[in-house]
Amino acid sequence: MRKLDLTGKTFNRLTVIKEVSNSKKGTYWLCHCSCGKFVEIKGTAIKSGTTKSCGCLALEIAQNLAKETEAAENAHDGYNQKRVDGIATFLINDKIQKNNKTGYKGVLQYRLADGSIRYQSYLTVGGKNYSKKGFNAPEEAYNYRLKLVEKYVPKER
Repeated sequence: MRKLDLTGKTFNRLTVIKEVSNSKKGTYWLCHCSCGKFVEIKGTAIKSGTTKSCGCLALEIAQNLAKETEAAENAHDGYNQKRVDGIATFLINDKIQKNNKTGYKGVLQYRLADGSIRYQSYLTVGGKNYSKKGFNAPEEAYNYRLKLVEKYVPKER
């Protein structure tokens, strides 16, 4: 098998200068990075694209990621400032879904074994579920849900 001469070729940020060693572990090449550093790299890593620079590219990517993360954290902090006692009260949605059968948010309908219809009131706040079953009318269940909202949803400050 013929060995490729990589001298003078450019791969990503690396320009191959000369072959420096040839061992059982592979051929190593002296490369000049676009940032100015010289580095010895295995030929297979250069050709496959595994190694793209002397390490400066990874550093640039890490710095850019840090900037993006910082911006995201700042946005997240603004979001957290709007929370009340750890709960995003501004995200609580009172809109009734189109598949709602009762006409009330937080009230669902179910049937008992004898075929009669009952209603359940439910509310989820901060990952905790609060509910009560057995209401005869959806209005009763909704009124109970309003009491749950008043009790468990923190007031905006």
